[in-house]
Amino acid sequence: MEILSQFHTSMLKNFTVIIACTSFILGLTFSGATGYIYVFGEEKIAENTTVGPVNVGNLTYEEARERLAEEVSAWKATNQVTLVYLEKKIALSPNLWVFDFEQSLQLSNGRSSSPFIVTVDEEELARLIKEELQYTEALDIKGLSIELIEAAAGLVSEKRDVSIMPYVSGTEESSLVAEGKLNGFTTAVLLPELAETLNGNVIDPKETFSLLTFLKENQYEGKDSQSLSLLASGLYQAVLQTNFDIIERHAPEREVDFGEMGMNAALVPDQQDLVFHNPNYTAYTIKAEATSNSLSIKIMGYPLAYTYDIKTEKKELMPRTTIRYSSDLMPDQKVVVDEGEKGYSVTTYRLLYDSVKDLIDKRIVSEDYISPAPRIERRGYPIDATEVPSEMEGTSNTDSGNENDNLSDENSGTYETEEITDTETDYEPNNNSDNNDDPILDDNGEPIKGMEDMLPDETDS
Repeated sequence: MEILSQFHTSMLKNFTVIIACTSFILGLTFSGATGYIYVFGEEKIAENTTVGPVNVGNLTYEEARERLAEEVSAWKATNQVTLVYLEKKIALSPNLWVFDFEQSLQLSNGRSSSPFIVTVDEEELARLIKEELQYTEALDIKGLSIELIEAAAGLVSEKRDVSIMPYVSGTEESSLVAEGKLNGFTTAVLLPELAETLNGNVIDPKETFSLLTFLKENQYEGKDSQSLSLLASGLYQAVLQTNFDIIERHAPEREVDFGEMGMNAALVPDQQDLVFHNPNYTAYTIKAEATSNSLSIKIMGYPLAYTYDIKTEKKELMPRTTIRYSSDLMPDQKVVVDEGEKGYSVTTYRLLYDSVKDLIDKRIVSEDYISPAPRIERRGYPIDATEVPSEMEGTSNTDSGNENDNLSDENSGTYETEEITDTETDYEPNNNSDNNDDPILDDNGEPIKGMEDMLPDETDS
């Protein structure tokens, strides 16, 4: 019995050791599962544990909380999240987000990685949308809050725009946003074909659209500059009435019979393009229809937040006068060879109005310039300049040794000199236009030697 008792005692000791070892192993396993370890009696979070992007491994609970608070403070100091509704934008205060440190750390127990628990003050968000963005229709505030939470939970300090448009009901609405119209122009045979090609094209959100690229991709290879520029002008007029950004546009070099100056555009294959960008988070569709002498281009889509209007300011530029002195005219004779043409400078503005028609912004879109064509006159030499220098006599250009000395018909025995004067105008392309010492020019614009004394002197008048 004594032997049996000793055996039972030995077995009990062994069993106790086994239980103790098992408990120790289970204890280690449990501490790993809960994400905490004990070092010198202090509880710490398991190594390589992260909350969101923040590593809190090997930290005590209080140290981890401080680490999270520091990272959140750094993010709030550089927060650049902007809420967008069409053309309207507001910068969001970092106080809109609420970071829950305690819940985030509790959630990290037993996990190597867990998300940062963040919420959004939805009441304040709704107020901002209504009062600041002035949007009062139905909105999925829960869905918008989720995107804002994602923007903050990563603690990434970068500029980010969050549009409310994906959470607005009825964005598929197709309203008339803008329209460009042209008519009364010279017949453009290929215009209907071009309009049909453009009709129905969709300008996607954030898309940059090139008209030449679009036509090339649709196998249009026509060279009808009139039809191309008409299409570009109609589209440009429509785009001006939106918030689309004009990236490239070329004005016609001379006045044309389509579109108001400052509101038309030239389109030349491989040279002059019309390019614009849709900055919105919604797509817009182009509707185009045309006959050989009329064009309508509409932009359809979700209504913009502002109303846009276009204004042009046109200024006349008077032509300079080119005077050609000729020996075959009497001193008091004057013949107008060309009346010349006025030039123009046109500044185009885009005006922005709010919902109550108050002007809130005025922006310059373009500044176009068409130079005036000079008026040309032929006059006889003044009385005090009737004696012709000997080097100018003769019927051949070679008599003076300079082919530009004689400007008129070689066989007529006459000669001409030229001067340019400015009419009364604010246009000053030549800062020396009032200088009476300007050289006398031939038809090619070159100075004529020996002709300085052929012009009247102010002291003689």
